[in-house]
Amino acid sequence: GEKKYLTRLLDYFKEKPRKEIGQQEINDAVEALYPNAKASTINRSLISPFITVVRAAIKAELPGATLRPIERRKESKPVVTPADDEHIAALLPHCSEGLAALIILMTYTGLRTGEALRVKREDCKDGYVRVGHTKNGEPRSIPVPTDWHYPNDGFGFSTTQGVGRSLRVASRKAGLPYRDGHELGRHAFAARWLSMGHSIKGLKEAGGWQKLAVVDQSHGHVEQTAVHDVMRELSRKKT
Repeated sequence: GEKKYLTRLLDYFKEKPRKEIGQQEINDAVEALYPNAKASTINRSLISPFITVVRAAIKAELPGATLRPIERRKESKPVVTPADDEHIAALLPHCSEGLAALIILMTYTGLRTGEALRVKREDCKDGYVRVGHTKNGEPRSIPVPTDWHYPNDGFGFSTTQGVGRSLRVASRKAGLPYRDGHELGRHAFAARWLSMGHSIKGLKEAGGWQKLAVVDQSHGHVEQTAVHDVMRELSRKKT
C-alpha cells in the first residue's frame, strides 16, 4: 500500500496489539479517519492496507500474527458515462492547441489524464508514445493516434485540476455539459473499443487495466450491447 495510507493507520492504532483489533475497531477507525468517504475509498485506504500488512506478518511467521475476519465495505457498481464522438468533436474547436491534443491522445489511447500529462515530446517517436510511469507502475508503448502531433508548446498543464478547469471553460463556450478527462478519454476509449465489437480482454490489454474484473464491472454493459446487435444480425441471416 501507499505510505500515506499506512501512516494514518499507524498513527491511529499506535501500539495496539493485532489481537485486539477486530471488526468493531476497524469500524471505529473508519469513523475517525474517513467519516464521509465512499466504500471504495474506505476499502482502498484503510481495510486493504490493514489486511495486506497482517497477511505479510503471517507469511513472515511473526509472533501472534493472525488474520481475524475483517469485512470490506460493499461497493456500489460505478456508473460510467463516456463522452460520445459527437460531444468530443463539438468540444475540440473551443480548446487550446494543448488541451485539444491532450483530449485526442487520451480518447484514442485510453491514457489517464495524469499519465497523458507526463508524456513529453521525446516520448513520441517511431509511431509510438512511450509512457514511462503509469498508475499500475508498468511502462507502456502505445500507438500514436492517426495525424496526432505533440503540441508545439506542450499541453500547457501541470496538474489534472488545471485540465478540469480548462475543460469547464471550453464546455461553457461550446454550450455542452461538462465531461471530465476520464469521460472524454479513458471511458470514451473503452466505449469506442467495445462498440466496434472487440472484446473486454482486448480492452484490458489496450487500456492497461490491471484486472479484467475492473474492466468488466465498468464497461461490460457496452460489450453486451454489441453482443445483442450481433445476435439480432444472426437472426436476420438467411440460411
